[in-house]
Formats: sequence, structure tokens, C-alpha cells
Amino acid sequence: MSDVTPRVTASYLSNFTSQPAVRMVGQVTALAGDTATVDSQGSVQVQLTRDSHLSVGQYYEFIGKVVNLGGGLGLKVMSVCDWGSNIDMNLVAAVVEISHKYHEIHYE
Repeated sequence: MSDVTPRVTASYLSNFTSQPAVRMVGQVTALAGDTATVDSQGSVQVQLTRDSHLSVGQYYEFIGKVVNLGGGLGLKVMSVCDWGSNIDMNLVAAVVEISHKYHEIHYE
């Protein structure tokens, strides 16, 4: 299962520093150059690619590598998928929790 990308929120980043890639859904709260601040049950700095075209207030699924971005752990983006402007983040967090509770089904 080398293509497995565990789902994470801000609180799970530290568990996946050696993982090649993770998936994180969150709302963009700020953009500055090649960096976005994303709310995913906590604030996460996301290093964007040149192809990333994001809008503040929109929700996105980010696939990327957990890295140290100077001020703490963040995500270096590999790809982004626009999820729109109306997402139930409590439901997203519940999916993340279940995937970690039953990790042997989801990513092992």
C-alpha cells in the first residue's frame, strides 16, 4: 500500500513526519506569497506550488508532505482539490478520527 495517504488535521501532523504524503482538508484563512494559512481543526501553514490558485474562505483538500516550515510543522503541497465554500468540518474531523481509530483498515 505505498500509495496510502492518511487523513490528518492540524493535531495529527506530528504523527506523520516520515510519511511520504498525507491528506488534509481545511479552509484557507490567509494567503501570503507561496504560503497559505489553513484552518484544519487548528492553524496550519501550507507551502504552495506555482500551480496553486487558492481563495480565502474556500475549503480545499491538500495532499502533501509534513515538513518543518520554520515556525513549526506544516504541509508542503503536492496537489490541491477545491472543495467549495460549504463544508462541515465537524464531519471531516470525525472521518479523520475514525480513520486513525481503525488505522489498520485505512492506512496500514
